[in-house]
Amino acid sequence: MSVSNKKMQLVEMLEKKTGLLSAVLKITKSQKNYIADEDADKLLSELDERQKLIDEILRVDSLIDRTYMNQLVEEGDTRVSSLFNEIKTLLKYISEEDKSNIKEAEEKVSEYKNQIKKLKNDKARLNTYTSSAPYSDGIFIDKKK
Repeated sequence: MSVSNKKMQLVEMLEKKTGLLSAVLKITKSQKNYIADEDADKLLSELDERQKLIDEILRVDSLIDRTYMNQLVEEGDTRVSSLFNEIKTLLKYISEEDKSNIKEAEEKVSEYKNQIKKLKNDKARLNTYTSSAPYSDGIFIDKKK
């Protein structure tokens, strides 16, 4: 494979990866709304879609010749360097959004745990005060013998 073809293929793969990462970032940002709205179905759907994109990114990554890419970056190839920097920036943004989403989801889970605990306590308290007596008609005790 000639050098120009190899470079074109590398640029094509980096552009594809950039597009996929942009889609992942968009989905990651939309997940924040689903977490806030407590829409589990849409959140799970988005997570599935995001996972498909991540799998495709891994496939594209396996096709990228890292040694050649690093060589071009070191030589100062502007196109490869700009794509490489854009990928790093996208990864940073995705990571920040993901951490924010995880924190928000953990807060929701904690909130739900507290609500469940309160409901259990309320139920136990209610059962304590409303428990039925073993005999509802009363008992006659004869003291004469």
